[in-house]
Amino acid sequence: LVLHRPRLDPRAGAAALLAAAVALAPWALRNAWHTGDPLFPLAGASSAGWWTAEQAERWQAAHGTELPWLERLHALWRQWPLFGIGPNPVPGEPWQPLWGALPWAGAAAMAILWRRAPDRPWALACLLATACTLAAWLGFTHLQSRFLVPVAAPLSIAIGLSACRLAERGAAWQRGLLWCGLLWGLMAVWTCLRDFDGSLRLSGQVTLASGDVDLALLQGLEGEEAAAEVRAEPSVEVTLGSLFPGQRTLAVGWSTPFWVRPGAPVRWTTVWDTNPLETAATQPDPLAWLRDRYDLVLVDWPMLERWQRSGWLAERLDPGQVAAWLRGLDRMRVAGEREIFSLQGPLRPTWPAARTR
Repeated sequence: LVLHRPRLDPRAGAAALLAAAVALAPWALRNAWHTGDPLFPLAGASSAGWWTAEQAERWQAAHGTELPWLERLHALWRQWPLFGIGPNPVPGEPWQPLWGALPWAGAAAMAILWRRAPDRPWALACLLATACTLAAWLGFTHLQSRFLVPVAAPLSIAIGLSACRLAERGAAWQRGLLWCGLLWGLMAVWTCLRDFDGSLRLSGQVTLASGDVDLALLQGLEGEEAAAEVRAEPSVEVTLGSLFPGQRTLAVGWSTPFWVRPGAPVRWTTVWDTNPLETAATQPDPLAWLRDRYDLVLVDWPMLERWQRSGWLAERLDPGQVAAWLRGLDRMRVAGEREIFSLQGPLRPTWPAARTR
């Protein structure tokens, strides 16, 4: 919008800001409706919503950094061009080569655009957008690579425009290089279209994440050995959606219910909200309070430990304290070093009946 003419156009910039406001309006209106402040829970919000002062303080402390600026720049280098390369500096955190050649290709693309006067406004706009995003990342986040995702837009625009210029005026070897880049990009698209089990999923349904693969293995479609492996540690999705249908489950440390079958009575919270287990801890008999409301408790031990190391975890959810409360209950291991506990006597999972191909 800013560069639909060969010069910077303030009116188009205003139109872009208006479009951004319209795009953000649903989230702002939802926040205003539920908390009284459209900016909740960002810094500058005048209300903490339903959070306590301790929760709001914990959230604010976790979503910023007090590192010196030189160390922040070093973190940018590690979290952007070098992200996923070499040993993981924080075990348990994501560490894959997310960015590939995009930072380098984007920088080269902006340099190519800058060489021609008519293309310099494009180069300048892409550079400014990238610089603003990096400045916001350095000043207002806790320096995680995923918050750099917005820079993909200006860098990709610069790469596309420079590719057009090289295709129009470049040498044969440059056009060949462009074809190689295009094929490389299509390989990434193909990877996104394939499920974890290798099958093609044009509909966006992910069978492994939804527990369908585990369910098929439990039914013996790949042999008894494969079924036994899944039975020893089934996924959370197949556990909540199929093994304990209709049972009220409280999740502690687990907050990714995206693939659980609709209708599963699961109560989950993020690290910033008050988990019912925290409320139970204030009762004379925590287990009795929980039994009145839930049948099962799912505990994600690695996530609780990770939140604790980060300084995000509420004191009442200390893993040692949670383990003490649940000691003696019938339990079952779930994939990912998680466990599910029964509040109502022995666990009775409903294992699916075996079937043949």
